[in-house]
Amino acid sequence: MSCLMLQIGGGGLLNVCSMLSLLLLLFPLPVRWSAPIRIRLLVRIAVDMSESQRLWLPVGADSNLTAADSHQTRSQKEFPFGDPLKTVTAPLTTPPPNPGETKKTIQFKVGEEVGEKSQWNVLKKLGEGAFGAVYLVKGNTEETQYALKVEAETDPRKLLRMEVYALRELGKKRVQDRGHFVEMKDKGHIPGKYYYIVMTLVGESLQDLRAKQPLKKFSMGTAISVSRQCLEAIEDLHKNGFLHRDIKPGNYMVGRRELSQLRKVFIIDFGMCRKFTKDDGSTLRNPRGRAGFRGTVKYASIACHVAREHWLYQTVEVTCGKLPWRNIKDMDEVGKFKKDCKEARQKCLFGGCPREYAKIFPILDKGKFFDEPDYAAIFKLLDDAMVHTHSKDSVYDWE
Repeated sequence: MSCLMLQIGGGGLLNVCSMLSLLLLLFPLPVRWSAPIRIRLLVRIAVDMSESQRLWLPVGADSNLTAADSHQTRSQKEFPFGDPLKTVTAPLTTPPPNPGETKKTIQFKVGEEVGEKSQWNVLKKLGEGAFGAVYLVKGNTEETQYALKVEAETDPRKLLRMEVYALRELGKKRVQDRGHFVEMKDKGHIPGKYYYIVMTLVGESLQDLRAKQPLKKFSMGTAISVSRQCLEAIEDLHKNGFLHRDIKPGNYMVGRRELSQLRKVFIIDFGMCRKFTKDDGSTLRNPRGRAGFRGTVKYASIACHVAREHWLYQTVEVTCGKLPWRNIKDMDEVGKFKKDCKEARQKCLFGGCPREYAKIFPILDKGKFFDEPDYAAIFKLLDDAMVHTHSKDSVYDWE
C-alpha cells in the first residue's frame, strides 16, 4: 500500500504513520506507558520530518552528516514511492508507476529563474522524455553553463532521488574513476512543485551521433574505441558499488567541443541505478528473489540485470548499425531472439562485426549474481579487434 505524504508548514513532510503517531498522542494511555510511548512517538514524528528533507539539502550542506545520521532503520515498505531519503541509506529499486497514474512534466520558460534561491537562469530546453525534462541553465553569478534536470514532485517513480544519491556518492571518495562521470553542481526541492538537479553540461549522445552517420553506424575504429570507453564507465560504476541497469547509446554522451572533450565519453542518467553494496562499500547486498524489469527492452540482457550484456548489444549496434530484433515489440519474443543469438544464431547478431565480439559472450556468462566479469580479457579482445580489422581511432567520426 502506497504511503501518503502530507505537506505542513516550513516545507516538512508527514507520512501517514507519523500522522497516526500524532493522533495517538491525543488518546489517554496507562500511566506506566504514557511517558515513554509519547516520547517515542514525538521522536518518530521529528525523524520523519527531518529525514524527508535531508537528501535535498544544497550540495555541500550535508557533508558533515555522520554514518549514524544517515543510517536508515525504517522498513522500505513504509515509503514505497514517497520519501526521497529512502535511497540515501537503502537505495533499492524505484517502483514502476501504476497504470492509472499520470505524471506531470515541469515546463520552464526561457529566461525564467528557477531553483531554491532562483539562482539558475533557463536558456533553453535540451530534451524531454520519460525521465522528465532537461534544461540548459547558467548561474546568475557566473557564465558557466550546466544541465538542469527537473522532476515533478507528484511523479510516482521518483527517479531523480536515485540520481542525486548516485552522483553524490560518486562525488565523494571514488574507488576508481577514469573521468566518465558528470559532476553534480546543485540539487534542491521546491515544495509542492518539483525536485531538480544541476549537473555538468556534456555534448551529444552516441545515439544521436550514430543517427547522423550515412549508414547509421560508426566507422570500425570509432565503434571499437568508444565501446571501450563505455565499458570503462560500467567497470568504474561497478567498482563504486552501482549497477546502471539502463545501458544504451542514448545514455552515453561525448564531451563538448569548446572544452576539447569530443573524444571523451560520459555515462549519464542514474535514475534506474541500484546500489548493490552495503554501507561499508564491500559487502554485497543479498540478491532479491524477484525483481521487476528495468531498462530498455532493445538493449536489456536476457537476465535483465547484467549491465555488461546490455553493453555488448549496444556495441553491436554502433558497429553494424542495427540489432536483429529491432522491429520486435513484444518483450518475451525479444528475449527468445536474444537467447537464440547466444546459441545457434550467433551470425544473426554478429554478422559484420569483428570475430572477437562473439568471444565476449562466454566471459559475460561466467560467474553469479553481481560477480565482476574479466574486464581485462574483454579489453584485450577489443584491442585484438582493432588490430585484426586494421582500424584506427586517431579521429572519431564526429570530430
